[in-house]
Amino acid sequence: MERPVRSGLRNRLLGAMSDADFALIHSHLVPVRLDFRKRLQSANRRVKAVYFPDSGVASVVAIGGGERLQAEVGVIGREGMTGLASVLGAERSPCEVFMQVEGDGHCITTSHLDDVMSESPTLSRTLLLFVHTFVVQASYTALANAKGSLEERLARWLLMAQDRIDAKELVLTHEFLSLMLGVRRAGVTVALQHYETQGLIGTGRGSVTIEDRDGLEEAANGLYGAPEAEYERLFPKSQLSSLQQVLTLINNPHPPRSLARIDAPPPAGWCGPEHRAPPEVRQRTHTPVDFLPLRFRIAQDVMAALRVRRRGWAR
Repeated sequence: MERPVRSGLRNRLLGAMSDADFALIHSHLVPVRLDFRKRLQSANRRVKAVYFPDSGVASVVAIGGGERLQAEVGVIGREGMTGLASVLGAERSPCEVFMQVEGDGHCITTSHLDDVMSESPTLSRTLLLFVHTFVVQASYTALANAKGSLEERLARWLLMAQDRIDAKELVLTHEFLSLMLGVRRAGVTVALQHYETQGLIGTGRGSVTIEDRDGLEEAANGLYGAPEAEYERLFPKSQLSSLQQVLTLINNPHPPRSLARIDAPPPAGWCGPEHRAPPEVRQRTHTPVDFLPLRFRIAQDVMAALRVRRRGWAR
């Protein structure tokens, strides 16, 4: 069976699926633009479609008896999916889901999702594992709301947003943060000024820039980290995922322009194998790379694979 192409997909949940499971679901996935405030799920109405974001942040909001009785209970980005009620067979939920930071993604109708889940127990298990990680996240949201200070809750929220946006600058207003945290805007302003004075963040007109992530994690005082660790335990960024990216690049006849100059000299401090040694004689006796960021390890494998492919083109 031909391997399904995963290029263009950044959703980690889809990336965690086996080739067989992804082959079942990928033909039903439709690319969508996830605009700001786009409603992905309405409260107490049947879930018609499930979304797998590639970028952006969706907010899961619990709604009480009126407009003032609303609170965010969780966020979803490229690590997961919406429509968890449909995964559990419940069809609907009292929570709403809408985009708080615009992005892109893919959607699938719940009827098609039901079909592929019925056909593949392993695909179902993958989705159920994500449901578990979201429950853990929502549990820590409850802990933060009950025991955390405003400053600690703000630090947690900024870290969670950055995890899903992959940028230092977050386009967020004080009013937006007050709605997400369920507090007055004046309180958010004071908390932001507190962190800005400490050098942890920078603020601009309608934006917050993370300057010291480690310091912000410490400021969260234990409210951030456990749900993220549970997710990484179940969906690790393993070497296998990096090799899947390499295979995608090898199967692409037009490699990205940023990787086209594979004969360029390596960057300073490069700890990979000998730069131009043929793969059949290269000895992997380089310095241990556990301390290197994952992106450099991925780049190492990508460049080695592209050298092999380029020799094939030359022949």
